[in-house]
Amino acid sequence: MVAALIILGEAGCSSQAPSSNPHDEDHFAGTNPQIIGRHIYGCDDGAQITVDFLADGLTIEMRSTAGGKPVRLSAPGQGLQYIGDRITADATGGQMTINRQGHPAQACRRI
Repeated sequence: MVAALIILGEAGCSSQAPSSNPHDEDHFAGTNPQIIGRHIYGCDDGAQITVDFLADGLTIEMRSTAGGKPVRLSAPGQGLQYIGDRITADATGGQMTINRQGHPAQACRRI
């Protein structure tokens, strides 16, 4: 009985259908096991931002969905502002405000 449950458990995890969304590749293909979640944000300026949440719960990687290079930001604690190199992000209630040094604030909503 226990062996059957183990086999069923392994079968459910071992073959996951590939994602049809190319932006989900890192998470679903397992190339970055640190990623525990992903949100896509649409911004008031028309940009789309992909935000990957990492396993430590305090780190995110952001990139434009146009294939931009990921930028890593970290928060000192849960619910606090994420901080990176010349960039900060505040995320609350499905909204994110991104502040880049030398650029106006970017208001985005989860889609």
